[in-house]
Amino acid sequence: MRKFDPWPVFFKREFNRNWPFLVGFAITGTIITKFSLGLTEEDRKNSVFAQRHKRAVVPSNQAIDVGRVCTLSVRFLLNMLYYREANMGDFGLR
Repeated sequence: MRKFDPWPVFFKREFNRNWPFLVGFAITGTIITKFSLGLTEEDRKNSVFAQRHKRAVVPSNQAIDVGRVCTLSVRFLLNMLYYREANMGDFGLR
């Protein structure tokens, strides 16, 4: 007797439920890519946003302290988890 394979049924059902999201994601990605590739160096120089955040970019000749960046990222995530756990008790979700 042949064994039942659930994967084709699963993929068909999930595609029928998620195709609007997939199409929207593809269209949005295409639009963002098209506009991003159309930007020039002159646009960057004239951008108020880029000028305001110019200091945030690390020059290519400077070394990035990966250990510090990772430590800060982990500390941030742990704080988020801690506060999430602490606040869940207020809503009776524990």
